[in-house]
Amino acid sequence: MRRGFKTEARQIGEQIREELGLNQLQALNPWDLADHLDVQVLPLTHLADEAPGCVQTLTGPEQSAFSALVGFVDRKRIIVHNDAHALTRQRADISHEIAHVLLIHDPQRAAPGEPLEYDQGQEGEAGWLGAVLLVPDSACLQACRNGDPVPTAAKRMGVSVALMQWRINKSGARARVARGQ
Repeated sequence: MRRGFKTEARQIGEQIREELGLNQLQALNPWDLADHLDVQVLPLTHLADEAPGCVQTLTGPEQSAFSALVGFVDRKRIIVHNDAHALTRQRADISHEIAHVLLIHDPQRAAPGEPLEYDQGQEGEAGWLGAVLLVPDSACLQACRNGDPVPTAAKRMGVSVALMQWRINKSGARARVARGQ
């Protein structure tokens, strides 16, 4: 990740929450954020008429093969997400794709039949910002100060236990609380 990005991500998260009228301790709804940014969000099952076999496979036996993507239709950004996943996973996936939009990442192109190549730097940034949008440092600090069990904090923020634990660890919240911050 480029130098200073984590601070930038925290600032973006704070600005977005302010624009949405949310404080740092409230759960962010990624669908509301997408609406705010004029990004259409489509569940994968919405495309069943166009590609029934593909959708059936990706929402069934090969569900783990597809989470979400952001692309363009004309000049409009559209996110397609796998609505067969748990709601907490969908929220994280959509937030990740919104992070690509907020960071104005270049879309990756693939020729028909060719595998899509991912820019690891962009993916790392989107992963970090997407998680910060959902769980700001302040929410991690509050959970640690209150001694909240991770599942309780995760439920309050609308994320998985794994994502909440990851954010608590990456924010340094436990150490900061131990130091009296």
